[in-house]
Amino acid sequence: MISTIIFANRRAFPSGGMSYGGDEGMKEEKNYNTRQKKQILKFFAARPGECFGARELIDSPEIDAGDATVFRCLAKLAGEGRLKKYSTDKGAIYQYNESAECLSHFHLKCLVCGKVIHLECDFMNEAERHISQMHGFQVDIMRTVIYGKCPQCCGKTLNSARS
Repeated sequence: MISTIIFANRRAFPSGGMSYGGDEGMKEEKNYNTRQKKQILKFFAARPGECFGARELIDSPEIDAGDATVFRCLAKLAGEGRLKKYSTDKGAIYQYNESAECLSHFHLKCLVCGKVIHLECDFMNEAERHISQMHGFQVDIMRTVIYGKCPQCCGKTLNSARS
């Protein structure tokens, strides 16, 4: 079996030779559906709406993969849009992306319990339009997360919070 290792813009061959140059002749990266990737997707699909960091998956008995594999799978799944990635002060966390609709609204993330709320709100849609029209800035809704406390962590119900 002959293998090729790619280092930045160079390719190393088993014979010891190196090939320098651009992307010409290089194959597209294949999107493999590995056992580990399936385990990670199954883990998230069983917990819709919940967020997890890489360490939680690595420590889970449901995931049979090494640290590097988990990090690599999470990055690929987020890149494919199958998981949503949120950055926190403690590192990245991920959530199962249940539908393409999730790409079209803002998200609220509770700093206490970690819950992510999908925000369908006319006011936020108007704010996005205002920012675009008045300031010339295009908001990336998929990556826009507003951090705070959810009604349960504030000790209030949604209705009493509106009063």
